[in-house]
Amino acid sequence: MKKIPFIFLIFLFLLLSVSVQAQLMVEDSRVELDVTPGSTVVKKMTLHNMSEDIKDVKIYWQDFEYIAPFKGEKKFSPGGTLTHSMADWVSITPNAVRIEAKGSKDINYTINVPDSAEGGHYGVLFFEEQLASHLDSTGVQLVMRTGTLVFIHLKGEKRKAEILNLQFVGSKFTGELKNTGKDIIFSEGTYYVMDKKGIVVDRGEMEKVYLPAQKSVPFEWNVNKNLAVGSYDIILTFDLGRGASVVKEINIEKKNMEEIEIK
Repeated sequence: MKKIPFIFLIFLFLLLSVSVQAQLMVEDSRVELDVTPGSTVVKKMTLHNMSEDIKDVKIYWQDFEYIAPFKGEKKFSPGGTLTHSMADWVSITPNAVRIEAKGSKDINYTINVPDSAEGGHYGVLFFEEQLASHLDSTGVQLVMRTGTLVFIHLKGEKRKAEILNLQFVGSKFTGELKNTGKDIIFSEGTYYVMDKKGIVVDRGEMEKVYLPAQKSVPFEWNVNKNLAVGSYDIILTFDLGRGASVVKEINIEKKNMEEIEIK
């Protein structure tokens, strides 16, 4: 079969600080800023060339969103295309740099927050070097880039969430966390199961979620099969970040080795 030549873009998106293979490194992989509507924020970050070669780098802004099941996977879009975009608020100086081997450059960015701003807004500042002259035997073109996620939170904006649809499904306790606020939340959940004497007989943690405004995510954990027949209280807590949390207390009864009921 005749092979059709093609160029396939591979994006190496480095959001952690240092990798032994990294050639471009930015000091801050994530920036969170508290702002007020109508304010102007001026910030600086430093881009490092870790290699022995001169690097020509272009700098640009993109929108992104976390996608279900909201465990950290992202979808990137052109700036200004998503509802929580702040691409029109951001200006970058310079938007292209040449960095000497083992050198560094300061990148300045300004965020002009409109008076009408509501809720949380976020995007990513990308630093990209395209290696157009380096193709392997399959015709792969490498695009090396690193980025900084930038989040702005309006001062006084409350983080809110609800815990919904609690039930037992077989040996699993399941439910749903809904972000009822206007800002994104980075949430980690914990649970404690206590007997009627107040003794903790089971505990655990749930995986961190990155939950956009007005979105929901399911959660679950396996019930301790060694729980004796009787009544228990579950204390379920989700840390919503920035000092906020949501807590729910659930009374359950284990009727026999097979059946658990939420009271």
